[in-house]
Amino acid sequence: MNSLKTAVVVTVLLGVMYGVYTTLTSQPGAPPPDGSGGQWPSLSVRMPAGVSKDKEKAPWEVSDSKTASAPSWPPGRRAAEPADSTAQASPSSKAPFTPPANPFAKTSEKTATPPEGPRFNTPSLPSPSNRTPQGAEGPTARLTPSEIRPEFTAMMDTARRKLDAGELAEVLLELSPLYGNPDLTPEESRQLTELLDQLAGTVIYSRQHLLEAPYVVRPGDTLEQIAAAYDVPWQLLAKINGIRSPGNLAPGRQLKVLRGPFEATVCLDRYELVLSVGGRYAGRFPIGVGRDQPQLEGTYTVREKLPGRPYHGRDGEFAAEDPRNPLGRLWIGLDGPVGIHGTDDPENIRRTTPHGNICLRDRDIEDVYDILSCGSRVTIRR
Repeated sequence: MNSLKTAVVVTVLLGVMYGVYTTLTSQPGAPPPDGSGGQWPSLSVRMPAGVSKDKEKAPWEVSDSKTASAPSWPPGRRAAEPADSTAQASPSSKAPFTPPANPFAKTSEKTATPPEGPRFNTPSLPSPSNRTPQGAEGPTARLTPSEIRPEFTAMMDTARRKLDAGELAEVLLELSPLYGNPDLTPEESRQLTELLDQLAGTVIYSRQHLLEAPYVVRPGDTLEQIAAAYDVPWQLLAKINGIRSPGNLAPGRQLKVLRGPFEATVCLDRYELVLSVGGRYAGRFPIGVGRDQPQLEGTYTVREKLPGRPYHGRDGEFAAEDPRNPLGRLWIGLDGPVGIHGTDDPENIRRTTPHGNICLRDRDIEDVYDILSCGSRVTIRR
């Protein structure tokens, strides 16, 4: 009898233990036993809000629209870039640097012709005047103003591939000699100028280190000393790097630098001043041409930069600070009496004026004043 009771107790205990085991192994989320072949749930990775998987259009890609887009020239401080630790906000601070743009391009007309600039040593392209367009007949056929030739398309496609590879400075150097090439059709010239404006803004005037390695400020450095070593005005480095206190540079800070000097080419017939540095296109400004110096053509050197210059002419004499002074507020003196200056009348731009030599709008002369150095070469021609 005792043996029977013992067997019953053992059987009950075994049943209870089996039930407990079954309950434990069937809990939700319990890991499967080794070798069971169970699958772990997969993780779902979510892209951050606002991020698109589609490739964004590169800033140098020319839009299919006939309206030229505004070039992106970001020398002023962007939100994503660190602010100058020594800068102090002031309501009277000068506005951020506005580099050269295309102030007189006719963006509303498909066949508008950008003004012809300096003629560098350019790669050869078939002349629009002696090439027969596809589908035309006879030797007298001419290219239409809006036509784009296969040779030009191939060249731009090659340039874009290099841009996609990050070769912005190299492409700017290669394409700069084509600016103002008379062999380009008006539409080809428009597309080339648009691309050059965008490239110059990024390569030269942004804070990206695409021409020189960043300069690391050392104890005791001044912005004037750094700029002199690179042969550019310190005001230009201050504007590019967003520095408002040039006498108080923090050691260890990295500065965007570029090697000068800049040069200027003045095209009298087109009322245009074109900047370049190291063989690279660096922007353009509209000008007025004064009658005070009848013979302006030649090659000059910047000899002086003054906050103003007295005027002595047919209509009287005016002190440098006199608001009636037709030479404006800034003077860039070249060899002899020739100079680049501001104007007291913005209507003088893009035409022949009764006073002065080469005049620019107030904002433009400020930029050119801070870009050209004493010793910069200026070529004036028709």
